Amino acid sequence: MYLSLKMGTPSDMIFHELNSDNNGLNAYHILAYKGNYDCLVSLLCFERMCLKKVMYDQLQKEKNRFRMKTMDIRHGELTKTVQHDADTIKRHREFDLRLVSLFEQYACDIIARYREILTRQDGVSRRNPVHFAAMNKFTKCQKTLEALLSIDIDLVPGFDQFLPLYMQVQNFENVEDTFDPRRSVGILDDFRQLISQKEYNQVVRDFKMQAKLLLREVLNQQDVNYHSPLHVASYFGASASARALIKLGAEPRSAAFAQDPLEISKDKYSRGVV
Repeated sequence: MYLSLKMGTPSDMIFHELNSDNNGLNAYHILAYKGNYDCLVSLLCFERMCLKKVMYDQLQKEKNRFRMKTMDIRHGELTKTVQHDADTIKRHREFDLRLVSLFEQYACDIIARYREILTRQDGVSRRNPVHFAAMNKFTKCQKTLEALLSIDIDLVPGFDQFLPLYMQVQNFENVEDTFDPRRSVGILDDFRQLISQKEYNQVVRDFKMQAKLLLREVLNQQDVNYHSPLHVASYFGASASARALIKLGAEPRSAAFAQDPLEISKDKYSRGVV
């Protein structure tokens, strides 16, 4: 956590490249394999917090630019307390278009980051982090797998526990180098207030569709042996992982597979799932 604070500003953090070792393994590969749930969700929470901070700052700039206040707007409409002159209506219309664009970019940034995390294959076995978690080698691998595949537009698993920890760690830093994440953590509530419900719901629907497509791609990505994460879970007898993978879109049978997961399953529980 402390080292994450040293990586730069929130803008630097959300666009930083994942570093890999000589075998092409990055932090997410290793944490998924070890089942280090606490560390993995801390990284995910930290990245999401930084992304929200960046969007919060952008929102404040747009409010100042168009001279708009949150209290003046309710679900995308000017309230009765605001004078509805031609200039105000014009500013509000332009403000609304800008906010929808910001919200869409936020959703796209989340998908892009998860794509980078989940589809990155190591240089030896060509496995992504889900392959490693599906081995279920350690106690919390199943919980780590579920956290890794939980793609939500608002929060990531464990954020409520992460926030107080982050506030404590920030005490080691100079005040001018820190920020209060509690101001930006509820940024989606601001968007619900400032844009219409129809516009908000449309962005959320598009996000969920993109997340579903991404999960399907990741869960059916093959390693050097042409095995998907479901193959790995079946081979290692991780029936709970296999069940979770199928529920999220993993294919138990496909013409693209050299072998179906059922064929390499080593125990009756996994065979019962696939």
